[in-house]
Amino acid sequence: MEAMKMEIRIQALKDGKVSALHVAQGQTVEREQILAEVE
Repeated sequence: MEAMKMEIRIQALKDGKVSALHVAQGQTVEREQILAEVE
């Protein structure tokens, strides 16, 4: 994820594949918003 020209690494709590993505590139997100689902 990128914010204010800084890259922020997000780690999943478990191994798996992304099954759903709930945001689009350039979209503004809110604090604690679910960005993706891992199965």
